[in-house]
Amino acid sequence: MAATILDVARLAKVSAGTVSRVLHKHPGVSDENRERVLDAIKTLDYSPRQRKASMCDLNPLEDKNVLLLLLGMDPSLANLPVVTAAIDGIEQSLINLNANLLIANLPTLDQFPEEFDRKRIDGVILKGALQGDLAGQVNPELVKRVQELPAVWVLGRPEGMTGDVVQVDDVRVGKLAAEHLISCGHRHLAFLSPKPSQVSIQRRQASFTFYAQQAGATVNSYLGNEQDWTFPSPAVDHCEWVDDLVERLLNTHPRPTAMFTPDDSTGTTVARTLSARNLKAGEDISLMSCNNEQKILEKIQPSLTTIDVHAADIGCRAVDQLAWRIAHPAQPNVDISYEPTLVTGSSVATLDHCAIA
Repeated sequence: MAATILDVARLAKVSAGTVSRVLHKHPGVSDENRERVLDAIKTLDYSPRQRKASMCDLNPLEDKNVLLLLLGMDPSLANLPVVTAAIDGIEQSLINLNANLLIANLPTLDQFPEEFDRKRIDGVILKGALQGDLAGQVNPELVKRVQELPAVWVLGRPEGMTGDVVQVDDVRVGKLAAEHLISCGHRHLAFLSPKPSQVSIQRRQASFTFYAQQAGATVNSYLGNEQDWTFPSPAVDHCEWVDDLVERLLNTHPRPTAMFTPDDSTGTTVARTLSARNLKAGEDISLMSCNNEQKILEKIQPSLTTIDVHAADIGCRAVDQLAWRIAHPAQPNVDISYEPTLVTGSSVATLDHCAIA
């Protein structure tokens, strides 16, 4: 069977949109990605002309209507940089593949998107709140319609929902955080999150705790109350949501010398809460977070050590997975985890420079 644009994208480890830009000599491609695409094209002996009579096989999303569904999210959550970056990746990839994007935002879960009645929908990409029982509260008719279509979740799949998912490798996130703090000399660690049962956060917590303890460190967890969170789910951007947790941490003996918060909105909120107590991250206690949301992080000093989850790339990859799902409707659900990377700042000190209470 002749190679397709999706085969080239998989081998080159880029999105199908990037392959399309290389084929059309678009200037907005890095030299490194261009070389990888050209090498993959050569290896696979790929040529768009060899399947000219079957464009739907080359690009299953050609002229298709794709609905992006945002479920159960407060505007503060839907507008987080990590979410908007993933949406930007989705939008750009669909443009490059000549598909049509429709967006429906359903903060309350009893709603049904009118887009299903106004347009033929060929596939769905979903981003839902990962805290709470979304599967038990979402409109049953919406669940039925989504299950009838090719569907891909992006940045996590809520408990109880089905479909492919392209998400962060949360186990790797926890491992990176534990290894970095331990490499800086910390042995008394903390994990802090006001959202106790958010799916992605639970995985990060479990991984962080496991790898820290494997290395001989102790980990204290400071978690909020489940009943504090309802739909639409908000971002953690108010100090009162972490104030009690920070107070408990600071009153622990011996006090942890470093803490990991599982997302940048929580991390920056904790940094502000520490500052209100005349404490400074990187001096009085070390602090790191995750997502690499620069629009949030740029407001905090010292610069926060974080983990880049490459949200825009995850959005692009979700589009590629939707194209694959359209071409392979009978295959089992596929879970794809994207590799995160460490971004060091000034908020994690070596133990020699970290004040210990």
